[in-house]
Amino acid sequence: MGDIQDETCAFERSQFDNPTYRLVMSTMYSTVALVTTVLNSLILFSIWKTPSLHKPSYILIGSLALSDLLFGAVGEPLMVIYNIVALRGSSINISCLLLKCATCVLIAFSVISLVTLTVIVLDRLLAVKLRNRYQSVVTQKRVLYILLTLWIISCVSLAAVFGKASWNDETSLALILFCGVGMLVLVSTITVCYSMAFYSLRKITSSLVSPSVQNAEAGARPSCNIDVAKYRKSLTTMFVVFIFTILFYAPFICTLIAFSVTADQQLSSLVYLEIRYVSVSVVEFIALLNSAMNPLLYLWRIRVIREAVKTSIKTAFKIF
Repeated sequence: MGDIQDETCAFERSQFDNPTYRLVMSTMYSTVALVTTVLNSLILFSIWKTPSLHKPSYILIGSLALSDLLFGAVGEPLMVIYNIVALRGSSINISCLLLKCATCVLIAFSVISLVTLTVIVLDRLLAVKLRNRYQSVVTQKRVLYILLTLWIISCVSLAAVFGKASWNDETSLALILFCGVGMLVLVSTITVCYSMAFYSLRKITSSLVSPSVQNAEAGARPSCNIDVAKYRKSLTTMFVVFIFTILFYAPFICTLIAFSVTADQQLSSLVYLEIRYVSVSVVEFIALLNSAMNPLLYLWRIRVIREAVKTSIKTAFKIF
């Protein structure tokens, strides 16, 4: 394992250990980390300090903001430290360890973000399907238990798996492929659930616009136990978040799967290794931008969160 790590890092260092590359990467990661941390901290603090936002749907948004916050506060600073260590010409083993830790952290929070998005769309689907029974079934306590369980399982599983894996051998490649396929499954699940939710809302809307002849004659109105406009707006907002997540993560997922599938035939090629390193670095950074984009989408699309953030900022300025 040590030899594999040394060879891999020696190649990477010999090809990309130059001041311009490392300084640019460190600056980019530092900037995104600062923006991501500040924006998501504002979202989390505002949800925590606003009692009216202590509802399952906003708790789920808070969980997504927390994973994005940890991207900016932990994952991206690790990448900055890794680039600085490589720039200073420190030990290859230390550089490898930092890169491996940063990669594990980033993949872990990526998985948690997608799992949280899956839970969010399931919550929206249940709201449409259950209607009046939604509040009794989907409670704050149950949502917190589910999120805590998912966070623990995701973190422990990924830490255990990647902790035992060699850095660039067949096991490592298989794990990367597994993560890529797992993310693809989550994306497919989210897509199906959104389709079902929008279809259900469309049926409800149709029943309101075109009531049955019997109801029209009786002067009765078709029963509808949810605010269709409200739920459509909420569903559309989270669908926009999902679409942006896909746009940022699709290159990352496709690149991981592609290189994992073709690695067996190309491992001996230095040109292939160089292309793989550059490609993974680019798509990884693009994926990280999603963590800074999400809070901007909340502020744009969700008025109550926007107002809560304004109140938090005003309160902070009064204190200082």
